[in-house]
Amino acid sequence: MNSEPFIWPGRREGDPAHDLIHAYLVIDIQNSPNGTDELLEMINQVKEGQLPCWERIGNAYTLSLFPDHIEIETDNDFTDEPSGAVMASLDDFKKAVSAWKAFIGTKNKG
Repeated sequence: MNSEPFIWPGRREGDPAHDLIHAYLVIDIQNSPNGTDELLEMINQVKEGQLPCWERIGNAYTLSLFPDHIEIETDNDFTDEPSGAVMASLDDFKKAVSAWKAFIGTKNKG
């Protein structure tokens, strides 16, 4: 099993948006290759204009994808994090999701 911490290229420790992306992947996507594949597909469809936006309501967070950014909103019934949407670039999110896919792939092999 992979004991390395999850990071991705461009990850900024202490950045509220990057911290929430990390939490979203760990809590809502978990070790699901199908979940990461779906996210990558939806990111590409939104980025290429095939969809104007896309939303996924998970266990702890609501994710909204837009052509130039994402918004992640916390479900206060699940976490102690402050409410309100946090925004990040779609490109940063895609890097994180791609790295998460590789990370869970190595975890699932061990």
